[in-house]
Amino acid sequence: ILKVYLNNKSIFDNVPINSISYEQQLLETLELISTFLLSKNNVVTTPSSKDSIKAFAQLSFNYINHKRKLISNHDDILISLNSFNKTINNYIELFSTLEDDLNLYKTVEFAKSFSLEFAKLKNESLQRNKNQDLKYKEILLKSVINTYEYKLTNETSNLTSLQDSLLKYKKEYSNLTSKLISNDNTFDDLQFDNKSDIHYLTKDISHNESILNYYIIEDDIFIFHLTKNNIQVEKINQNNNLRRYLLEDLSNINNRKPLEFSKEMSSILLPASFQLRKKITIIPDSYLFYFPFEILIHKNEYLLLNKNISYIHSEKLIESNTISKDPNFFGIAPDFNENCVGLKPLQFNLQELNNISKLFNSPKLSIENGTIKSDFEAQIKDENIIHFATHVKLNESDSDKSYIALGGKCEDTLKTRIYLRDLISYDLKSDLVVLSGCDSGLGELVNGEGLTSLSKSLFYSNVKSVVSTLWKVNDNSTSEIMTYFYENMRKGHSKNKALKEAKLTYLSKADPDYQHPYYWSGIIAMGDMSPIFPKSKKNYIIIFIGMIFLFIIVRHYFKNKNRLAD
Repeated sequence: ILKVYLNNKSIFDNVPINSISYEQQLLETLELISTFLLSKNNVVTTPSSKDSIKAFAQLSFNYINHKRKLISNHDDILISLNSFNKTINNYIELFSTLEDDLNLYKTVEFAKSFSLEFAKLKNESLQRNKNQDLKYKEILLKSVINTYEYKLTNETSNLTSLQDSLLKYKKEYSNLTSKLISNDNTFDDLQFDNKSDIHYLTKDISHNESILNYYIIEDDIFIFHLTKNNIQVEKINQNNNLRRYLLEDLSNINNRKPLEFSKEMSSILLPASFQLRKKITIIPDSYLFYFPFEILIHKNEYLLLNKNISYIHSEKLIESNTISKDPNFFGIAPDFNENCVGLKPLQFNLQELNNISKLFNSPKLSIENGTIKSDFEAQIKDENIIHFATHVKLNESDSDKSYIALGGKCEDTLKTRIYLRDLISYDLKSDLVVLSGCDSGLGELVNGEGLTSLSKSLFYSNVKSVVSTLWKVNDNSTSEIMTYFYENMRKGHSKNKALKEAKLTYLSKADPDYQHPYYWSGIIAMGDMSPIFPKSKKNYIIIFIGMIFLFIIVRHYFKNKNRLAD
């Protein structure tokens, strides 16, 4: 295939990908070709070889994209995942060797978007298990397809008839899975386009914005810095050291001890060659999702002091929101005085909710003990902002058992918990969801899925932005920061600026014992950071008055100048 393709790159141009019979064999072949191209003796830098590598990358990724649309159950995911990842990572290493920064970045973004899609498919497959009839039919069709694929591989007669039958059953299987999978089209355009240039890739980046995108393969850390019409890449062989530094300092944070490795981590994660802009969007990878970048050192001080920071799982999920004149608000602050479910009372959650709700017209509040999940789903429909001042419990070994607690009643605990699998099925379309609870942003690290978490599940339910926490935060400090955060948003600030200013206000007022990063750095903002509220009219009045005074001063200056001239 490799020799034929290199001599005639148009050979596959007119072959519909969905008509290929030997799908698993082709997938394995494409993986072998990527491994062959990566071997030391085959990476050559002539223009023709670069074109061949890009062409094979596009063929491989288009086929992987086609193949993932046929995946409908967890077994399929596990079978295909290793081959997909191996092929994608091979091309990342290839483009890095060729110093082709543009295609290297596009491949990494394909990998991250693909990882998110796989996580979504896994969660949807859990939902489908509830429908046993369709599940049974799915298994039968899969068995029939496997039988015909085996016959095509081992028989020499009636090949045309076998291929026709295989395509027929694959079409039935595809129709069935389209009924089972709720496709929101977020990832339908997963493609590797080697024709798009740097201007196209950075067209939505503002002039005061930096995007820092991280990708880890074995001991290598790829760091991409995107600004308007520009991309920089650093490849740093420090993954093992960085992981050790990070784990040590996360332990220091949780134990309220001084940080030991801020400078070392900063030198790795913020290369000196990067000229960072005012607004920074972080796209982490792997264990970096556990880390608050605000505590990195930039120009001898915390990154928090000079930058507005936010996070996102993939650049494909960055989008612009519209400003609401009067967004509606729903908040929940359950009472956990019945301690039989192992959830301790939250001393400041009701106070937090009352302070925040005063900033809205006609807010909806739920403060009773034990809101029923089915009632809650109806209550939050069409709400712009949803605020959870409650416990968020994560199960690190099985993220599907992680949940948001709607109350602490001893009976019917399953009815008062929103599990990760429940969030996937919601269609919230909210501008902002705030998870003001313990470690709501963390989750289980699973190969090929990025970081599984409740906050990521909210993006699957079409929420535009999420504010969550990275560890078991302090109830009191979180309550204060959240109140300042909403006050700043009310002034028309973007979400990342509102959160930054809230933390700075907290630090300016807090006792020195409560200024440790444990109390403030674990609250992070993800997703669309555009303002929810319009700019405060007071700001416009001040600007207008300032312009009048400036006009008077300039007019007075020129009058005096003319008199002196006379």
